[in-house]
Amino acid sequence: MGGLHNQKGDQERVAASHLVEVEHFRLVVEAAPNGILLVDDKGEIVLINANAEKMFAYEAGELAGQAMSVLLPKRFGDHHRKYQDSFFANPETRPMGEGRELCAARKDGSEFPVEIGLQPVRTEGGRNMVLAVVVDISQRRRLQEERQQMEERVLEINENEQRRLGREIHDDLCQQLAAIGCLARVVEQDLRKRGESAAESIGEIVDLVSQANARAREISRGSAAAVLDVDGLPGALGELANLTSKGTGKECVLECEEGTSTGSLSADLQLYRIAQEAVNNAVRHGEAEEISISLSRQDGQIELKVTDDGCGISLEPLQDMTGMGLRTMSYRAEASGGRLSVRRGESSGTEVCCIIPVSK
Repeated sequence: MGGLHNQKGDQERVAASHLVEVEHFRLVVEAAPNGILLVDDKGEIVLINANAEKMFAYEAGELAGQAMSVLLPKRFGDHHRKYQDSFFANPETRPMGEGRELCAARKDGSEFPVEIGLQPVRTEGGRNMVLAVVVDISQRRRLQEERQQMEERVLEINENEQRRLGREIHDDLCQQLAAIGCLARVVEQDLRKRGESAAESIGEIVDLVSQANARAREISRGSAAAVLDVDGLPGALGELANLTSKGTGKECVLECEEGTSTGSLSADLQLYRIAQEAVNNAVRHGEAEEISISLSRQDGQIELKVTDDGCGISLEPLQDMTGMGLRTMSYRAEASGGRLSVRRGESSGTEVCCIIPVSK
């Protein structure tokens, strides 16, 4: 009899200990700052904390025993069942983030973006469950969108300002230089007729004014990329290569087919700016002697490549796309739905590659 009493006492102590552990677990779950759900292998909600109920706009206790799928948009039903079966077939910890942003649904059907982390849980009875940590990222997404809109607006303002400066240089400064050149030419001709020795000096002034006028016109076209409006992206890149060769003494060549374009003037302009920055980096930082710009279209995408034979980019800035204008180039690519890669050339120098989808 004593043995039976001892056995019964042990069972009661184990049961009591188990209840304490369950209650402790419940308190921890309730105190968590995020939404937490415990879901069984049938996809039913076993436990849910108040934060999760509030997040999904349900009353206390209303979700217990319901299918996890009620918290998802109906269009995801089949996909969720497949994902659920796959997870329980191979349960493993899946941390939050890592590109797994999902869409959840409140009780009224309104949707909001979430991040979900999963942790497999096995009960004492051998039953598989999953602990899901849910974070509402609506505010984060909103801030990201606002930041992107602000950055796009800054780029737009910058481009508009450069266009304005280009027009002013072309329409105002260039006209004034042309007028000064004409007047100086008249004075030179008059002095030569009189046999004045100052005619030669005036002739030099005329030449300098002509050179300044030509250079101002080049700057006005390059600074605002106005040639995009007339000759398209190939024409703008051709002028960039030409101006680089003439202005730096470096060999800069372009390879592309006529009419190659993303189909969007905004995206074309971003590609032009990326090429411009890459060429400038090759000249100023890479100490390149030869620079190649190529533009091609394949499988609904436009690929821009700028390669050089310079000293090559250091590995350090490649880790986080900072330095030498890489951050700006990367953002320009992302703003157009594309991607940017920067790496050392096969033999020397640097290769900048940007791929942007063709606008439909």
